[in-house]
Amino acid sequence: MSSPQELLPHLLRLAEEAGARVAKAFAGDFVVEWKGPRDPVTEVDRAMNEFLCAELAKLVPHAGLVAEESDAAVNAIAQAREVLVFVDPIDGTQEFVDRRPEFGVLLGLVVGNEPVLGIIHEPMAHTTYYAVKGEGAYRMRSGCAPERLRVSSRSDVHECFAVVTRTHGSDRLESALAHLGVQKKPCGSAGLKAARIAEGSADVWISPGPAGMRWDVAPCDVILAEAGGVLTDGLGHRFDYRNGLKNEAGILASNGLLHERAVASLAHAERA
Repeated sequence: MSSPQELLPHLLRLAEEAGARVAKAFAGDFVVEWKGPRDPVTEVDRAMNEFLCAELAKLVPHAGLVAEESDAAVNAIAQAREVLVFVDPIDGTQEFVDRRPEFGVLLGLVVGNEPVLGIIHEPMAHTTYYAVKGEGAYRMRSGCAPERLRVSSRSDVHECFAVVTRTHGSDRLESALAHLGVQKKPCGSAGLKAARIAEGSADVWISPGPAGMRWDVAPCDVILAEAGGVLTDGLGHRFDYRNGLKNEAGILASNGLLHERAVASLAHAERA
């Protein structure tokens, strides 16, 4: 397999191409179906899933491709591979359906159980967040040179912002945020929540479990780590990318300075 550094430019181009296709579809009409309550899927999700997996099979032929709209049996077989690529063709489908431009294309490369490359492409902002393990995290806006990312240094909770969902709120989330004492900043898409923390415009993201899938967090993991942040489940444990796909214990991301307090606040909400 090519090294993550060698793969990066190819995967960036692929994410941008997928993003351009998603942006074009966003401006038109598309069919919406429902996988479950508050869980839409569109024909665009499925088309992009097929496109990305076909291209990734050429770029990383020995990797297991674990993608949101792929068959569960196919994902289970793929997850047994040593090298994995997690694929979310449209992260934030609810925002896409609601015609809010807060969605992304996510790609995450995992070797063994270690995230080594992550890409969060925000099509409507023409912006890509990316990182390779040990090489730093960056934000690249269209036509501009990449900018190094660094999480905020805010630790006073009264000055801190939590990125929060617009569509999947709960009493547990509200209780955890109230206990922590931070201000709220609505944001769509798991990847974009992580990106806001990586760039320092937000400080914490709390999502009580179950919350999303491994393809929602694998690309974010290395980007946050390289920007100086932390990503864990709601109990403060690192994600296991070799076993299971559902984030049963939730998601917690932060600038690192708030992480222990965020874990404690979520635990308080669980007991309440």
